[in-house]
Amino acid sequence: MVPTHSILYFCVIITVAKFADCAYSPTDKIAATQTSAIPITGKYEFIHVKAIGDKPTLLFLHGFPSSLHSWRHQIKYFSDQGYGCLAPNLMGYGKTYSPLDENEYNSRSIVDHLIALLDHVNLGNSKVFVIGHDWGARTASRFVLYHPERTIGAVLLSVAYTPPSQFNLDVVLNQSLLVNNYTSIGYWEFFKADDAARIIEDKLDSFIDLVFANDSMLARTDFAPVGKVRAWLSSGRRTDRASYMTQEDYQTVYDHLNKRMQPKLNWFNVIIGNGDWEYEKTLNATVHRPVLFIEGTRDYIGIIGAGERQKQYIPDLKIVKVDTGHWVMEEKPEECWYSFVICFVTLIEEEKVYFTIFTVTCLSITTMLNVICRRVLPYASHHGRRFNSTKWNSSIPGGDSELRGDGAIRRKHPLGSTIEQTYAGALSFLRRNYTRDLSNVDVAVTGIPLDLATTYRPGARFGPKGIREASAQVAKRKSYPEGIDIFADLAVVDYGDCWLDFGQPHTIPLAIEAHAREIIDQNVFLLSLGGDHYSTYPLLKAHVSRHGKPLSLIQFDAHCDTWPSDTPHSLNHGSMFYYAVREGLIDPQTSIQIGIRTFNDDFMGVKILDAEWVHQHSIDDVVEEIKKRVGNNATYLTFDIDCLDPSCAPGTGTPVCGGLTMAQSIAILRRLRSINYVGMDIVEVSPAYDHSNITSLAAATIGYRLLCLLRDKKMIDKSFTFGKYGDQK
Repeated sequence: MVPTHSILYFCVIITVAKFADCAYSPTDKIAATQTSAIPITGKYEFIHVKAIGDKPTLLFLHGFPSSLHSWRHQIKYFSDQGYGCLAPNLMGYGKTYSPLDENEYNSRSIVDHLIALLDHVNLGNSKVFVIGHDWGARTASRFVLYHPERTIGAVLLSVAYTPPSQFNLDVVLNQSLLVNNYTSIGYWEFFKADDAARIIEDKLDSFIDLVFANDSMLARTDFAPVGKVRAWLSSGRRTDRASYMTQEDYQTVYDHLNKRMQPKLNWFNVIIGNGDWEYEKTLNATVHRPVLFIEGTRDYIGIIGAGERQKQYIPDLKIVKVDTGHWVMEEKPEECWYSFVICFVTLIEEEKVYFTIFTVTCLSITTMLNVICRRVLPYASHHGRRFNSTKWNSSIPGGDSELRGDGAIRRKHPLGSTIEQTYAGALSFLRRNYTRDLSNVDVAVTGIPLDLATTYRPGARFGPKGIREASAQVAKRKSYPEGIDIFADLAVVDYGDCWLDFGQPHTIPLAIEAHAREIIDQNVFLLSLGGDHYSTYPLLKAHVSRHGKPLSLIQFDAHCDTWPSDTPHSLNHGSMFYYAVREGLIDPQTSIQIGIRTFNDDFMGVKILDAEWVHQHSIDDVVEEIKKRVGNNATYLTFDIDCLDPSCAPGTGTPVCGGLTMAQSIAILRRLRSINYVGMDIVEVSPAYDHSNITSLAAATIGYRLLCLLRDKKMIDKSFTFGKYGDQK
């Protein structure tokens, strides 16, 4: 409970103050809401708890369609620690001024209201931490842009910072479709409609169920895409609400929304109509205050990679990821507190540094020791000086974000990126740590330098080396178009090459299988670099031993590789999938081959999307066929580089004209996030026949895109666990 002496009661400026209790449970009750007039506008409803001593005040800004009630956990926690807390119901919410004119909801007006409110509660000479969720996050960022002199720092939850710019809804929808493979803010199309407020009010129970659904995936399937909210409400669908929402919480939300939707939708309409641009076009887009961004890994509202893209505008940025959906502070309030603690003990004001270690009863001793050792002590030496932005930007505990050169051998952590020259230094795949220590590793990359099974041009034994060399150029880039440093989230190492005794060919299959099992038996995902395509056969055996059989197969190739053979122990890169089907390693009824352009009498029941079919259909058609074929099965992906046309990949053993382009291949791969992968390989790169290393570069790029898939799986689909698919079945 908040000490009564710390609650500030207000004088009324224009109208008589009104007091209204929010629906807090007795254990969460913190202070009565208060409604006062502020000089530049009408009434504002808010909670204010006065800071004790010289502690700063936290300004909490809620989002859509919530209210100040959504901050009940954080207000109680921080006010108990002596921090001041000010949480208004923003314009259009609760008893706060709610004009129907959408133009009044521009960012300049809203920030002016907040400044007036701060002055009204006698904080006119004080700086604040501004903390916002959803629309509140956007408002928080605008508060910093308009009034950096009133801001210590900002915490943005769920919605990343976007710089001032003219807004075009169609462009944003297309961008989200390209990056996410669905329109992540498609619900804006519905909210701008004239009948949106009426439909929501008529089906308010259904709307609240959808917004606060227990299944966060409904945001992806039934809220974010264009047309889905209208369809949901038209049918009056219901679903279980999230476990954190009590009946009291539900009633509070219902009362705030009932018959009062249009003012809340005006927040969207003013952006769609570019009502903000008139005021924001002269603003400097750079945020000159430290910012903490907290995002839920199961939040499907927004464009993937938005968090990382903020870095170009926010020099002092820290990103924290929490295992939640959109309602971060509701689902995991304790983890939000922990994130705030990390922010506060490391932020330095211009005049003063706060090094307060909080007594947080909800956190374990181990967690608190981590906070102290990882966060407080490294910053103690900066007491009294301006905050060190380089350390602030390092989001990888124990990582090597400042390491320059030879990260392949000098790196001490599998996460993070290093600064490398593309033309020099120790080589590994994508400059990853060269190690056989798989502690805390998500993915291990290994080479299979085999070419004894080739039937035409040899040389694929040099493939792993060539791919690694070409990958030095790819490693320098962030993913396009997402703009993500995937290695901030995905721990990848280069495990080196499999040792093969070419003097005893009969030992090679077992050597490859044993080498692969060394990795996957440690719950680490394996990406293999060939080497000729025969290596996939023992690799499949290794993965089946871990995940069970049969597996589904996604094969990009010019050849089907199902040529009949009665000698399964022979090394032949054209028959290994014939063996795999016969032995039950793969299920032909859930397997698919893409790019085929050589004839075979028997495709063994595997579905074929030949190169001509791919050229005649859209990328989405190809992706739909692949997803439909493999479904939710445990799936192995193999990419034979000769799937590409020789104009894109001449450096291979058996090139065939008429193949896929790199543009087609990348576009297809980028849309295959939902597959339940258990293993992957890239094969048949033969650098001796290459020109300007374009084949090796193509293979390195494909390898990078495959890792992007795995990073997205890790961040989006929490049911996907590296190396443990078989344990989940």
